[in-house]
Amino acid sequence: MTEANLSSSESRTRYPEPLSTATAIGTRLFAVAVALVVIAFLTNPTPTQDLPGVGLPATAPVTQPHWGHSAASYLVGMWLWEFTFPFVVLAAARRWGTTARANRGLLLGLPVAYMLALYLYCRFHYLPNVTPTPLGPAATGVCWAYCATGDPTWGLATLTVGLLGFGAWLATRADARGSGWLAASFGLLSLPLGVPALYWGYDRISR
Repeated sequence: MTEANLSSSESRTRYPEPLSTATAIGTRLFAVAVALVVIAFLTNPTPTQDLPGVGLPATAPVTQPHWGHSAASYLVGMWLWEFTFPFVVLAAARRWGTTARANRGLLLGLPVAYMLALYLYCRFHYLPNVTPTPLGPAATGVCWAYCATGDPTWGLATLTVGLLGFGAWLATRADARGSGWLAASFGLLSLPLGVPALYWGYDRISR
């Protein structure tokens, strides 16, 4: 089915029941993640060394212990954020993905942009300023390996996976043969962030 036909035949994304349930739970847990991060800003003048100079001018008269580079609730909140953000993307696509273009942008384009932005952050900000640690949160397995070790080989792997996703996005814009497989491959290699792209690629293949 072409993109134009998909646009006219579907007005809203519908997920299989297990994925729909996971999306509902994930979006609620994402709200918990945001709350934990906010609490860190309210209690610690420097909630994380990952973002030097970022904090509130006044905080509550209590201070959280630091785990690794960050306040405890910030670290837990960001790890939870990375694992639940993909379900927020799925929820957004279900609500606003009323055209094939919007669906592609949310389920594939957004995870690709997010991953490439994290690569640039790690490459040009995190690694030059912060000692790598396995405690640091990450959106994908290769991102974690890169930011936890600083090894340029993992950096290249992270960039390669991100560019694979960008190539998949370009291929789907052109409705190229095999674009669904490219999207699914990116989704698999970028888990957990890649859950939306994996679903989108699978759905495209099945069509």
